[in-house]
Amino acid sequence: MPALRRHLRTIVKSKKVYTWSHTDGAPILADAVKVDRMIFLSGMTGVDSTGKLPGEDFESQARQAFENIQAILEEGGSSMKDVVKITFYLTDMRDIDTLRRVRREYKDKGILSLAASTTVGISSLAKDQSGRFPYKIEIDATAITE
Repeated sequence: MPALRRHLRTIVKSKKVYTWSHTDGAPILADAVKVDRMIFLSGMTGVDSTGKLPGEDFESQARQAFENIQAILEEGGSSMKDVVKITFYLTDMRDIDTLRRVRREYKDKGILSLAASTTVGISSLAKDQSGRFPYKIEIDATAITE
């Protein structure tokens, strides 16, 4: 029980990290939560800071999702080099080769670490503000901080 109490106190002291203003007012969740030396990111889709998609294609959405992760980690005192676990949610598993190529580019540039990862195929992601389902990828990650 003492270990659980210490753990709960740590969570209560966690720091929420917000990277951009949310387009629909007050956020209902944190983009990331920092607990001790760990930073846990919420799932990031490929929308930019204005809430718009860079394109309907998978590759542009994947690149934007990686950019979102990079920005949030930097604000939280970390980087994509410090990612220890990453999960990809794809609405079409035929996009996995494109994901691998984009991920390899980030790794080869020294931006992304070789982290433990999982890729999950799902039927859809969240609706956008117009009620459509345009998102093709969502990525969540866990990283260490300094």
